[in-house]
Amino acid sequence: MVEAADLGLGSVYVMGGVFALNKFPELQRELGMDEGYETSVLVPIGYPADKEQVEDRRNRYKVVRK
Repeated sequence: MVEAADLGLGSVYVMGGVFALNKFPELQRELGMDEGYETSVLVPIGYPADKEQVEDRRNRYKVVRK
């Protein structure tokens, strides 16, 4: 995803579709996956529809110790 951003591409981390994809081994074969493997995450990559300023979310999570 970092490399995609460096190339001016957009990407998104998708987990919901993974569960559905793993139910269709014929589709996995069509996508070139070897038998015996399961999909764990999908990362669609492409050109963003618009070039809006992207929010910097690198510091949105903070570790808090109590």
